[in-house]
Amino acid sequence: MRCPGWPLARACQCCPRPVAHAWTGTEATGRASVACQNLYCSAAFGLSLCVKIINFAERSQDRTQHAGLPMGHLIHIANIIVSLFLAPGMILALGIAVWGVAYTHCESLACYARARRIVGATFVLYGLALVAEHFVNSSIVVDLVTRLVIVAISMSQAYLFTLTLLTLLDVEFLSARRLRGEAVLPLLATMAAFTAGALCPVAWHTPIIVAYQVTYGLLLLHYIRLFRSHYAYYEQRMDNYFSDEEQHRLHWVRNSFRWSLCIGVAALVYSVFPCEATSLPFMLAAMSYYTFYGIHFINYAHIFPHVASALAEPVEPMPQEQTTMPTPEEQELLATADRLMDTTSLYTDAGLTIAQVAVALGRPHRTLSAAISHGRHTTFKAYVNGFRVAKACRLIGEGWLAHHTIDALGAECGFSSRVHFYRIFKQATGVSPSEYTPEGNNTGKM
Repeated sequence: MRCPGWPLARACQCCPRPVAHAWTGTEATGRASVACQNLYCSAAFGLSLCVKIINFAERSQDRTQHAGLPMGHLIHIANIIVSLFLAPGMILALGIAVWGVAYTHCESLACYARARRIVGATFVLYGLALVAEHFVNSSIVVDLVTRLVIVAISMSQAYLFTLTLLTLLDVEFLSARRLRGEAVLPLLATMAAFTAGALCPVAWHTPIIVAYQVTYGLLLLHYIRLFRSHYAYYEQRMDNYFSDEEQHRLHWVRNSFRWSLCIGVAALVYSVFPCEATSLPFMLAAMSYYTFYGIHFINYAHIFPHVASALAEPVEPMPQEQTTMPTPEEQELLATADRLMDTTSLYTDAGLTIAQVAVALGRPHRTLSAAISHGRHTTFKAYVNGFRVAKACRLIGEGWLAHHTIDALGAECGFSSRVHFYRIFKQATGVSPSEYTPEGNNTGKM
């Protein structure tokens, strides 16, 4: 059982290694899972602490007044614990870690370094703001200023997390020009809302708040569109370089954006109903997200070398029409690549990249990528998986499954996981490996 304490602790008997250790290969994936486990342990520890303190307060009240504490008072106590101790402490520690944990600097990580400074500063400022908020105003008041502040903070967080997450998918994304351009609308909307709130009569307060909330909602839609377009571009880059479900696919970036989007919607609800009953779950969710995001953001510097080549690749556009013919040189290169795959079985290596195939062919890998795109109208990953599925079908026809498991079949053909093997095989043949019969199914190279 791992300790339920702070996930970034540098040394204790149950968590002996620092989060910034230079993990490589499958170790990085395993340690990311450990980080997630520590995150959930931390959240569970915080929740259990709240429950224990509330129970203690309730028992004390029972002993003195022979009556339970009102539910509102219990929520107030839990709110104080989370907003004054748990959330600021964890967020401040993460901000310091983002600033202080060392990593190898390189030119390709220049935008990541800029994003890291922004994230560290934001974490520290947000943690201090939570503490200051408690001492300035210990209770949540439903008024214009409270609602405007909630939306303003939420808007800044949506801006921050979207841009920094996209920096992990596109190393050149977070330029100074991009930062300024994306900040224009949030800044103008915030200045207009607070100025109108200060100058307009009370009767105008509700329309001002609604207009500001609508602007925030439109910004969320803009960030969704921005992220989806860049993530699709990133996935195509990975598919054009790696042949399998690469263990450093950074799926956590997509999950992190979805989580931040849910918190953004929760913040919108919180701005409509600002009270301690909505504040407590919102703070717990935000605290968990900050921890998840901070740990993975720090670890990105150690995962980057494994995906740097793919992220540096331009995406070869797919032909708009399937009738587009490749050049004679591309046809010859594809025929040579087919022979290489058939004779050497390079595709059985789950970690095969287009660069390795290009070296074996003695040609630039970008030339090979263009040939696959124009000649087969697909990505390198799909091209290689076609050979893998064809071999799997051949082995099934030879009765290979009579003495081996389906997992062994997938590994023999070059698939890194059972789930991925099942998905690709069914896409190609229409049935699962266990249902496939050579007489009733046909498949070829995809």
